[in-house]
Amino acid sequence: MMGELVRHAGGREKMGSTGIVTGTNGNPNLCNLALNPANQQEFNGSVSIAGWSGDRWCDANTSNAGINTVLAPNSPRCSDDGWDGRWGIYSSQSRHTGGVQVLLGDGSVRFVSENIDSGNKSFATEVTGGRSPFGVWGALGSKAGSEVVGEF
Repeated sequence: MMGELVRHAGGREKMGSTGIVTGTNGNPNLCNLALNPANQQEFNGSVSIAGWSGDRWCDANTSNAGINTVLAPNSPRCSDDGWDGRWGIYSSQSRHTGGVQVLLGDGSVRFVSENIDSGNKSFATEVTGGRSPFGVWGALGSKAGSEVVGEF
């Protein structure tokens, strides 16, 4: 239902920033590859930054305040372009070490590890029905596959 989101603080930091990375709809792993190899906590210098996370949350655009369960918690957030209404890879992020707090549909609050099974990170994100290719994390964000998620 809901997950934590770090507010954009500026700079190239991956937490709270959204990188503009072409092709992420077809291959979500491109978002991970956009991080600086020398410092995995920031985007590399060739990536433009759109400061959407936590800004203008009242616009109701996913890029501003939403999350999806494609890449694991605390992964980077990416979009194909700078339009704030564009679909993208909007990971849940927190400053907690190792994961994020999420609210599940049954009303419980759980800490989800950033090491949760997130399945095939190279799968095209436009999935139409059936099981999520994004592992347990993807199953938690979808009812379409009718997966039963046990303890995680």
